[in-house]
Amino acid sequence: KDTFRGKDALVRQRENGLSTKLVTLQVETVDADAWMNEGVYHDGRLVGRVTSGATSHLLGHCISMAYVEAGVAQSGTTVEVQVLERRIPATIIKDSPYDPQNKRPRA
Repeated sequence: KDTFRGKDALVRQRENGLSTKLVTLQVETVDADAWMNEGVYHDGRLVGRVTSGATSHLLGHCISMAYVEAGVAQSGTTVEVQVLERRIPATIIKDSPYDPQNKRPRA
């Protein structure tokens, strides 16, 4: 379209790139989940916030979604997530884990 509400912002975004990206985190929690608004840290610096998460009993760890700075949003990047009063190791994974062929048994 020639004109629409928000066009200027989208053009700026296309020219400058994204400042944050949504990523999937594999969080190594034991007793509590990273589930909402927890800080995500890289090299001791706050780089994002968790938007949602829960323990996957099938996978054996917490899976969380987070918006992080675009510069650290690559798969394999290790970060830390603040859970309760400590920072827990987490890894940015390629995509949300799922079973597209439905090969895993259902509980």
